[in-house]
Amino acid sequence: MLVSLLSAVNANTLMATRVLFAVSRDGLVSRWAARVNPGGTPTAALAAGTAVAVAFIATGTFEAVIEMLAYFFVANYTLSFLSLFVLRHREPQAERPYRAWGYPWTTGLVLLGSVAFLVGAVIADLKDTSAARHYSIYALALLVLSYPAYRLLRRAGYESEAGE
Repeated sequence: MLVSLLSAVNANTLMATRVLFAVSRDGLVSRWAARVNPGGTPTAALAAGTAVAVAFIATGTFEAVIEMLAYFFVANYTLSFLSLFVLRHREPQAERPYRAWGYPWTTGLVLLGSVAFLVGAVIADLKDTSAARHYSIYALALLVLSYPAYRLLRRAGYESEAGE
């Protein structure tokens, strides 16, 4: 368990850093986090991610953050699986640089499992009488609010280099 926890913390640290780097590079937040060292490591984003993690640990909110991140992590995979179906439906003739083994059955099964996890997490949180422990509800609310926030940022002039 400890070995897998170390691996998960490492993966989350690297993933969060790269997300902040990409968002900064695309102009959705200040470009300071898009700076990289000569080896290509996004040092500013890594420092920011590390500072946030240390702050969560120091304030005792680490458990809450991990529970919310688990929900986001599965939501991200769920949307990825769903996007595979949408893309293959919208663009059936598009070149496929990779093959999804067992598609559509394996992808559909994992999509259903992901949705079941997300729904189960919300139901379990709603049954919990402790008001402070509704982490999946908070995560879901943040996820839902992220799209209008993205649209507002786009309207305010934060344009991606690649365009929309």
